[in-house]
Amino acid sequence: MVQLHLVLFTPQNVILSIKHYLVLSLQVDHFIDPIWFVLSHKKQVFGEMPSLPFHQGFAGQSVRCNPWIPSQFIITAADNFGVTGSGKVYLVEWLPDHPPNAPMKVIGCFGTSDGAFDACFSEMDPNIIAVACGDGVKLYNIQSAFNCDGAMPLVAPHDHQGEVVCAAWNQVSKDSFYTSSWDGTVRVWGALQPQTAAMVLQGHMKEVYEVSPAPRDAHLLLSCSGDGFWKLWDVRKGPQAVIGAPGHNNQIILSIDWNKYDPNCFLTGGVDQLVKLWDIRRPQQEAMVLRGHQGPVRRVRCSPHARTQVASSGYDYRVAMWDLGRPQRPLTHRYEQHKEFVVGLDWSLIAPGCVVSAAWDGFAFFQQAGLPPTHSPPCPLAPALPPPRGPGNRRRGQGGPMAR
Repeated sequence: MVQLHLVLFTPQNVILSIKHYLVLSLQVDHFIDPIWFVLSHKKQVFGEMPSLPFHQGFAGQSVRCNPWIPSQFIITAADNFGVTGSGKVYLVEWLPDHPPNAPMKVIGCFGTSDGAFDACFSEMDPNIIAVACGDGVKLYNIQSAFNCDGAMPLVAPHDHQGEVVCAAWNQVSKDSFYTSSWDGTVRVWGALQPQTAAMVLQGHMKEVYEVSPAPRDAHLLLSCSGDGFWKLWDVRKGPQAVIGAPGHNNQIILSIDWNKYDPNCFLTGGVDQLVKLWDIRRPQQEAMVLRGHQGPVRRVRCSPHARTQVASSGYDYRVAMWDLGRPQRPLTHRYEQHKEFVVGLDWSLIAPGCVVSAAWDGFAFFQQAGLPPTHSPPCPLAPALPPPRGPGNRRRGQGGPMAR
């Protein structure tokens, strides 16, 4: 079976697949079965771009690839665009050889008492996820939460004084995770004692939209805010930022992400419709500006497979792919299959050139560069009813849903 599969590759493609397997194994720091990896790539150039419809009335919010099983993605959604109501968390499996006209495989889903704006897997336990909700950060065991009504979190601290909109795990030390909130703070949590934050990072003057832990340094992380600044933090040096700069003409910065290959470079996306590349050694001026969106850029992501490959999505309903190695014509692909704000985006860890997007139109698309989007048949979804909501849990931020 493996021999038949390898016939589909040219020698160059076989070498590239082996290269991606080695790179991926180093990045996720988990063993990946090489036979499974090769078989999962057997049709990556002939596949389609399937979609996943969420529960009716729920708007997609975020997407993150599962570092333990990189064919899986955790996707969050919120009722009423996150203004009010409950949330949903989905775990979905997708491979490049997804059968045409087949529904997506939803491994499980559960409801949250308030909107779910982001989620990430623990780097210590493959069954634990951190979910950023309108009423605080929550830790769940997916084995007991999925496909159950009224799923309750293991821990639900209420340290933040505003909606929690981002959760990101430390991929290097693996013993901590970070959250950002509309209360203007970034909080550091110990994975073994998550009942209260271990450190509060203060310095932003408005809501903090996103944090990005450094992929090679356990102590560094980036943040971006509605105050128009991005900041670099070193948790060894206390709760104050070590570097900070205005990034998008003093307009709101909605997203930030480290380059996975260059420890000095990162991306930002802002309300000014621009994607910018930065070098922390020269923070006063961006290194490159990418123009192509016609609305605020809500999410930026650097590829785990290529140093110069990045993706972005925004309020113009578009997903864009860029090559930083082509400064004169960096835009390589642009997709417009969504009908609402595209606020969730992440790269596949197993399929180079593939991204997953989630939008307020109630769909997630699993897309590969150069292939047209396709609407897959609906798949059966458990009701995943949320638990009762406590009185007065949500502490409303400022700016309204458009700022998300």
